[in-house]
Amino acid sequence: MQKNLKLLIIILSILSGVLALKSFLPQFLPTTSPYTEKIKDIKKENVTSLSVSKLSESVKLEKVGDTWKAGGKKADKNKIDDLLNGLLSDDLPELISQTDSRHKELELTSDFATQVKINDGLTVFLGKSAKGAGIYVRFDGNNNVFLLKNLYSSSFSPSLSYWVDKTILALERSKIKKLEFTQNKKNIILINKDNKWVEEKTGREPNKDKLDPVLTSLSSLTAESLVSTESSKVYPSTAQIVMMVEYDGGRETLNFYQGKNDYKVVRDSDKEEFIVTNSTAEKFLSYLFAPLIK
Repeated sequence: MQKNLKLLIIILSILSGVLALKSFLPQFLPTTSPYTEKIKDIKKENVTSLSVSKLSESVKLEKVGDTWKAGGKKADKNKIDDLLNGLLSDDLPELISQTDSRHKELELTSDFATQVKINDGLTVFLGKSAKGAGIYVRFDGNNNVFLLKNLYSSSFSPSLSYWVDKTILALERSKIKKLEFTQNKKNIILINKDNKWVEEKTGREPNKDKLDPVLTSLSSLTAESLVSTESSKVYPSTAQIVMMVEYDGGRETLNFYQGKNDYKVVRDSDKEEFIVTNSTAEKFLSYLFAPLIK
């Protein structure tokens, strides 16, 4: 009996010790690092400019009001958030090295690293991806190497095309009121009348199986990339198909130009030019080449 009681006392003592460690150990763990000391005065909401460069390629991202711009074009806010969240994370990064002995190995030299300058001040060198997760980084003028586990190589690029918002259209399906497809002399106009789609001229209902993918695509129509000055020359001067979308609050017209392996899409409102895949474009093209109306 006494033996069991002693054993119980020992177990309770061990459990008490574990609970005490859980309560007091965090007080003795480090809450800062050389990395967090460098970024402690930078708040995400106060960042208004980012310069991203690698060798001769570079892009400047600037916040105008609540909108980020890349080369004068609307930038993809989600991508900028991903970069800033990774760089300014509250998680303490792992200190990998305190000398320059591994800079070349981890691609943290000026001829290999992608450099990010925040608010025209602090510059961070982004190097090689870690095997598990994250990116090796260091600050300009400092040899310390850190591993940021919340940042990935897919979260940044010195290319303008990477940062520009590639959303062509993003409309709530319920707000779309009219669709018009035109190719040469062929023209189809569909209107949403009392929450029911019909052909404007005849009043006939369209083929739902063909119309639904169009409406779904218009809720988030995104390009693969932007059209460069050089690539624009490979597309014809006349659009193969013109699609007009009328919605609550406005209208937009998209012009599709067929290339060899994709399509150029020109948005009328701002003349921005995008590249979309054949499969994306054909969702709209098929409604002229196949029976849309029942």
